[in-house]
Amino acid sequence: MTRGQIAIIKKEYGKNTILTSVEFNGDMYMPTKSWVGHGQQVINALRKVNDTAAYQLAVARFNYNYHHYNDCDSLTHTENIEALDFTKDYFDNWFSDYIYIKNITLETVKLITSIIDEEGRDIGKKEVDLAPNQIAVICFGRLVKVTQ
Repeated sequence: MTRGQIAIIKKEYGKNTILTSVEFNGDMYMPTKSWVGHGQQVINALRKVNDTAAYQLAVARFNYNYHHYNDCDSLTHTENIEALDFTKDYFDNWFSDYIYIKNITLETVKLITSIIDEEGRDIGKKEVDLAPNQIAVICFGRLVKVTQ
């Protein structure tokens, strides 16, 4: 089962913070030619998110449509902006296979992701600028896609 979390980066009291959903377990990958995952549905939902209330509604709707968890309303709020370094303490900070994260601040936010070679080896780090309203898809610390 492929796990995933839905998150936003927001500005609160002058500081960037992260708000993340529970971990959804099952089909949270991006679709491929042979597999149909929920990744595109998450991206479509995040495209409509501009504030915390819209985010909470998007997560609740996604849960209702695909997972039916009872505890979906519990969101995790963190000021640990270092969690945006997906090469450091990935499993302590995120644990999920996939992270779908949208920047709803008015400024560009830096993400640090892993560079993985064809054989699956981690060969370095890459800085990614996530502009306002952009969505990043991260898989085990590696950038899969950035979209608006």
